[in-house]
Amino acid sequence: MIPLDAASTLVDLTPERVNHAIALSQALINPLSRWQSYLALLALEGFTQWLSDRSTPIQFDRSQARLLEPSGFGIPAAINSVYANQFHIGFLVVEDDVEDEIEFPVSLMQNPAHFYVAVCVHEESHQVSFHSFLRGADLNLDSTLDETSMIPVSLGEANLERLLWHLASLELSAMALPKASPMISPQWLIQPLVNAAQWLQTQIDELTWTLFSLELTPAGMRSRASAFNADLTSVFTEIERSGLHIPSTAQSGYRSITLNHHTFRLYMTTWAVEEASKPEWSLLIILESIQLSTLPTGTQLMVQEGDNVLIQEEAKLESTYLIAQIIGTWDEKFTLTLRSIDPETHVLIDSLSLPPIVFQPY
Repeated sequence: MIPLDAASTLVDLTPERVNHAIALSQALINPLSRWQSYLALLALEGFTQWLSDRSTPIQFDRSQARLLEPSGFGIPAAINSVYANQFHIGFLVVEDDVEDEIEFPVSLMQNPAHFYVAVCVHEESHQVSFHSFLRGADLNLDSTLDETSMIPVSLGEANLERLLWHLASLELSAMALPKASPMISPQWLIQPLVNAAQWLQTQIDELTWTLFSLELTPAGMRSRASAFNADLTSVFTEIERSGLHIPSTAQSGYRSITLNHHTFRLYMTTWAVEEASKPEWSLLIILESIQLSTLPTGTQLMVQEGDNVLIQEEAKLESTYLIAQIIGTWDEKFTLTLRSIDPETHVLIDSLSLPPIVFQPY
């Protein structure tokens, strides 16, 4: 392990990290944003690798990390919702030769961070280096309505080891957060793409999703693992009573997702549709709140194929779950998007998409 006070060096990315960035960037619907998004994803992978090589007492959590997708080519992408010892960290990509000003994506201020790391990405050699880090409290972007704002380089600190010192020694209450921006940009949860066919063979990244099986009992009820409450069992029972048959071969997974500072649990159940004339698969989605007994009013669950919205469900007053089910052929892929809508003004507050879900047995 490299000690805390070691000098920063170039980080050589592993092939696995590069492939992860490629896969997610290529899955984005807008082809004009893929290159900038790829660079931002490499920046996150580089910092993750760099931090893991250090003997620091820092707890690093990127399970809720988001890619802030730019509107088009040439607009920088960014990363937020990464946490180190509970401090919020954002990431942006800068050029090697930047001297006076850093082009800062204003979308990062939708969910302000304590620190922002400016990363130089050397994509041809699969390396990253660190230009500087910025304290969120030092930024004042109130006057800008553009997608980016120019930040003086002098606001940053070049020695990234100082960032590790802050993360390891400061109290969370000692760092103020900057003012939030109302700008909403497309955001993607940074996770491995889900191949639902692999779930049926229990092949999955267990750090992202937790698998569980639905077992049919003679009474037709679903058994459950201790991680689930009795209400979820009744939900599957009601779904079957409504006419949807869930075969015993079905496989399920769940994970937590944060949207508008509220934590949800997302369940997905998938199976092959054997009686179909051509190969098809089914996807059942259930969304519940972890924090409350009902969903926040205005929570939306959308299922898309490309730009086409196939299903859109919205939580009303006292809604306990949102449920969606869709059937597709083996060459179709679906994108899940969670959105938070202000129930009074109908303004979009937060939006988060998952990488496409596919069914590829071979």
